[in-house]
Amino acid sequence: MSDLLLLSSALGVALLGSGHCFAMCGAIAALPGRERVIGYQLGRGTGYAVLGGLFGLFGKTFFGFFESNPEVELILFMSVFLFLAFQLVSSLRRGWDASYVSRFYRRFHAHFLYPMSRFLMNYGKGYFFGLGTALLPCGFFLYFGGIAAATGSPLRGVLLFLMLWLGSLPALLAAHVGSSFLNRRGKSPIYR
Repeated sequence: MSDLLLLSSALGVALLGSGHCFAMCGAIAALPGRERVIGYQLGRGTGYAVLGGLFGLFGKTFFGFFESNPEVELILFMSVFLFLAFQLVSSLRRGWDASYVSRFYRRFHAHFLYPMSRFLMNYGKGYFFGLGTALLPCGFFLYFGGIAAATGSPLRGVLLFLMLWLGSLPALLAAHVGSSFLNRRGKSPIYR
């Protein structure tokens, strides 16, 4: 019963948060053509399932280790806290150089992300492109990753991430259909 409650709650959260998925990944979901959209969505689901299992396995290993060694947990927590505090203080003293980050991202996108996404879109009818998009950084994704790790079960992690995939599927399919409709009418901002 508790697994059913966990999975139904995860599906509900994914459906309620699908607006986030639409806003953040809608443009990416609109890229595959009609013949590639099923492969893209299946690849994304496969990627989510694999990562969910890895989060669950990490939680099982990580929390199992700390149950038998509580002093190591305290040392690790204090080390991470001190490292983050040091980084915050040093970045406040130096200031933030946004131009460096912007230049790095533009180069990274032009020389790696764009060619790789074109290759993955054409190879495997969108499946590998969808598989790769599961690795995009996302706060909602990490929220589910934390829950999957907390369950301490790879199977529950897989099922949780499949609920995330299933809950975001209608919003991302709507983004694809809407973009296709606008593209046919010549008004799509993506294909200009």
